[in-house]
Amino acid sequence: MVSSGDKTTKIRTYTYGQGRVTDHRIGLSLYDLPNILNANIQKIIDELILAENTEKLKQLSDGFLEFSEYVIKQKAIKLIREYF
Repeated sequence: MVSSGDKTTKIRTYTYGQGRVTDHRIGLSLYDLPNILNANIQKIIDELILAENTEKLKQLSDGFLEFSEYVIKQKAIKLIREYF
Protein backbone atom coordinates (compact mmCIF):
# COMPACT_ATOMS: atom_id res chain seq x y z
CA MET A 1 0.00 0.00 0.00
CA VAL A 2 1.31 3.46 -0.88
CA SER A 3 0.99 6.02 1.88
CA SER A 4 -0.35 9.50 1.30
CA GLY A 5 2.34 10.91 3.58
CA ASP A 6 -0.07 11.57 6.44
CA LYS A 7 2.02 11.43 9.64
CA THR A 8 -0.90 10.09 11.67
CA THR A 9 -0.54 6.75 9.91
CA LYS A 10 3.24 6.59 10.02
CA ILE A 11 4.99 4.51 12.62
CA ARG A 12 8.53 5.65 12.00
CA THR A 13 10.29 8.19 9.78
CA TYR A 14 13.94 8.01 8.74
CA THR A 15 15.36 11.45 7.87
CA TYR A 16 18.74 10.77 6.27
CA GLY A 17 19.75 14.40 5.82
CA GLN A 18 19.54 15.00 9.57
CA GLY A 19 20.56 11.50 10.66
CA ARG A 20 17.26 11.28 12.57
CA VAL A 21 14.79 8.52 13.29
CA THR A 22 11.37 9.50 14.65
CA ASP A 23 8.90 7.02 16.11
CA HIS A 24 5.55 8.79 15.76
CA ARG A 25 3.70 6.47 18.14
CA ILE A 26 5.57 7.78 21.17
CA GLY A 27 7.04 11.03 19.83
CA LEU A 28 10.64 9.82 20.06
CA SER A 29 13.33 11.38 17.87
CA LEU A 30 16.87 10.01 17.88
CA TYR A 31 19.77 11.52 15.98
CA ASP A 32 21.58 8.22 15.57
CA LEU A 33 20.44 6.96 12.18
CA PRO A 34 23.68 5.14 11.16
CA ASN A 35 23.68 3.01 14.32
CA ILE A 36 19.97 2.33 14.08
CA LEU A 37 20.36 1.19 10.47
CA ASN A 38 23.09 -1.17 11.73
CA ALA A 39 20.47 -2.83 13.95
CA ASN A 40 21.44 -1.01 17.16
CA ILE A 41 17.80 -0.44 18.07
CA GLN A 42 17.83 -1.12 21.81
CA LYS A 43 17.15 2.54 22.65
CA ILE A 44 13.98 2.46 20.52
CA ILE A 45 12.90 -0.83 22.10
CA ASP A 46 13.52 0.52 25.61
CA GLU A 47 11.49 3.67 24.90
CA LEU A 48 8.62 1.65 23.40
CA ILE A 49 8.57 -0.62 26.47
CA LEU A 50 8.61 2.43 28.75
CA ALA A 51 5.70 4.01 26.86
CA GLU A 52 3.72 0.76 26.98
CA ASN A 53 4.35 0.27 30.71
CA THR A 54 3.45 3.89 31.40
CA GLU A 55 0.13 3.43 29.59
CA LYS A 56 -0.58 0.19 31.48
CA LEU A 57 0.19 1.90 34.79
CA LYS A 58 -2.12 4.79 33.89
CA GLN A 59 -4.93 2.38 33.05
CA LEU A 60 -4.37 0.49 36.29
CA SER A 61 -4.33 3.75 38.25
CA ASP A 62 -7.53 4.94 36.57
CA GLY A 63 -9.22 1.63 37.38
CA PHE A 64 -8.08 1.85 41.00
CA LEU A 65 -9.44 5.39 41.31
CA GLU A 66 -12.80 4.32 39.88
CA PHE A 67 -12.93 1.41 42.33
CA SER A 68 -11.96 3.69 45.25
CA GLU A 69 -14.72 6.15 44.34
CA TYR A 70 -17.23 3.27 44.21
CA VAL A 71 -16.15 2.03 47.67
CA ILE A 72 -16.40 5.53 49.15
CA LYS A 73 -19.89 6.01 47.69
CA GLN A 74 -21.01 2.66 49.07
CA LYS A 75 -19.70 3.55 52.53
CA ALA A 76 -21.43 6.93 52.36
CA ILE A 77 -24.73 5.29 51.42
CA LYS A 78 -24.36 2.84 54.31
CA LEU A 79 -23.66 5.69 56.79
CA ILE A 80 -26.64 7.70 55.52
CA ARG A 81 -28.93 4.69 55.89
CA GLU A 82 -27.69 4.08 59.43
CA TYR A 83 -28.50 7.63 60.49
CA PHE A 84 -31.89 7.93 58.81
